[in-house]
Amino acid sequence: MLFASIEICIFILFILCLADAIRSSVQNKRKLALLLLAFVYALIFENFNMYLSRGFSGSYFYNDNFFLYFLETPVFIALAWAVLIYTAMHISDVLKLKALTRPFLDALLVILIDLTLDVVAIRQGIWTWVDFSPSDGWFGVPSDNLVGWLFVTFMFSFLFRYFTRSDDDMVNKGTRTEYYFLLPPFAYLAMLIMFSLVNLAESILNLTKAEELFVLWALVILFGAMIREAEHKPAQLFEVDGYTIFVVLLTRLLFFSYIIWSFVLMGIYKNLVLDIILILSIAAEIIIYHAAFGKIGVHDKKLEMAHY
Repeated sequence: MLFASIEICIFILFILCLADAIRSSVQNKRKLALLLLAFVYALIFENFNMYLSRGFSGSYFYNDNFFLYFLETPVFIALAWAVLIYTAMHISDVLKLKALTRPFLDALLVILIDLTLDVVAIRQGIWTWVDFSPSDGWFGVPSDNLVGWLFVTFMFSFLFRYFTRSDDDMVNKGTRTEYYFLLPPFAYLAMLIMFSLVNLAESILNLTKAEELFVLWALVILFGAMIREAEHKPAQLFEVDGYTIFVVLLTRLLFFSYIIWSFVLMGIYKNLVLDIILILSIAAEIIIYHAAFGKIGVHDKKLEMAHY
């Protein structure tokens, strides 16, 4: 029952995001391309990651009680990745940030949810990490998995934003469609290179499962330090209106609600550290969301009043 409910909820969220993307596709096809490419990208890296890591400590596999699979990955997992990337990129796109720093925030917005989501998922048996007990790594989750979440989101966001710039820049409009098709495998290969370098450094230093967490937090700090505010607000890639804001809020709210519900139901709330992490994650989410969308409604009301 739990697994079916999770699948249904994720499918609904994807449909809501798809509706938002289709609404804007007449004037701006980037939103539809973003959502669909993120879905394909997730199918690629999830299946390849399981294949490449098989037989090693830190590999993983999914529960076989879900309804719909693509190879070894439940389809809802790829849909979840797609909606998380889609909503994160819309949030950072509205903020007054330098364009090249937005992928760093995108990655942090995704890991903001994963810090507690993975802890819940493994305790519910949604997927299983090989050779990891609940006390290893990040409460049973390999720190390299969280590092992977950073790189996965960053590389996709960076390449997507680069290849979908305005028509008057370096990207030739005639080859833009080709870039769309190439983006998922290119992003995965780039992510794999970055991830392999981190793994190599950890092997050379002979880090333990606990010590690998220092690498994760160092990368989180680095990503945060890379975010820069622009002197003038750069152009947005995506159209944002009331429905878009609703979809973004609902998607991320449901993820956090699921995490909170699981914390209470499974007794995870008894872990004070995880409680603090969850509270800080939600607080950061509220602050970022307000910074991105809080003034849009006020601005719209001023425009409406100006017509009278």
